[in-house]
Amino acid sequence: KIIANQGSSSDLNKGTTDEVNSITNKIDLYYSVRDKELYSKLNSMKNPKPEELVATIKPYVDDGTESTFGAYMLANSYFDLNKFDEAITLLNDVTDKYPDYYLAILLKAAAYRVLGMYDEAISCCNEVLKQNSEDINAFVALSKIELKRKNNAEGLTYAQKAYELDSSSGYTISNLALAYHYSNKIKERDEMFNKFKNSSDKDEYTLNLLNSIFSGSLQWQN
Repeated sequence: KIIANQGSSSDLNKGTTDEVNSITNKIDLYYSVRDKELYSKLNSMKNPKPEELVATIKPYVDDGTESTFGAYMLANSYFDLNKFDEAITLLNDVTDKYPDYYLAILLKAAAYRVLGMYDEAISCCNEVLKQNSEDINAFVALSKIELKRKNNAEGLTYAQKAYELDSSSGYTISNLALAYHYSNKIKERDEMFNKFKNSSDKDEYTLNLLNSIFSGSLQWQN
């Protein structure tokens, strides 16, 4: 059935173009440093420490030049320095202005998790899932929250959900290995850990973290 009054093809093309431009602008806003001077400074730094990043980025955030990705990077550096309250305060400012900035919302969830504020952390994850019901990062975050408070069955369920949505991501693979570990599924844990070691996006930090947890030298749940 042909439905009348849907608009001309030029109207539809304009709508599609506007939508693509909006998405492109958001990607640029949320995932790239916009200030050329700051970008050049960061690009010249070799393996900077979190405190060096704070010193470099903070002036651009304070003067309003970097209100999105730069602010996220600053908050992430605060997180690495265990300055979780500072990170949360900054991230609240960011997400008040940009409520669909999932990256910032989930970093806030991680900070709440470390502080043991689990209800607040879960609320952040649900906020993201309300906007995108298949966000793998939100499911991984929920998994880590439940594992941290020793709800291992729930943690495994969320980890499996994230893996079902994307079985090629090192993030979902490593998190499923962690969930299998605390569910005492050692065979499955080792299979996932080996898969992570062979994944294209593995990283040394996660490898070392999982090795420490699996060997018993780090009591991550405590």
